[in-house]
Amino acid sequence: RFTTIEQKWSHFKKWFDNALKNTQIANPARNAHIEKVMKTMARKCTRARYYSPEMMREEYVRSAFACVDWDETEEVSTLFYIAKDMVQGRRAADELMLDWRVALEDA
Repeated sequence: RFTTIEQKWSHFKKWFDNALKNTQIANPARNAHIEKVMKTMARKCTRARYYSPEMMREEYVRSAFACVDWDETEEVSTLFYIAKDMVQGRRAADELMLDWRVALEDA
């Protein structure tokens, strides 16, 4: 996949930037010819996903919550990991915290 190649090349360029800092040597990874090759590869290979999993539906998660053994840490952790992907226009971390009622008390 081109995305993986692009990420590795970006890391390579940054590594050279850091290694050649404060020297008079140009970064060979930022060559104009290489940039043209990368643009051509982006057009030919595309960055599109090859596979998109089915969207997790609310009924699946609700039924998992109904039958989970709350005393099993691993099972509960896995369930929360699955449930956090139920994002509907909000951050996943906020999903399980929207209905909390928090009151501040003086200590």
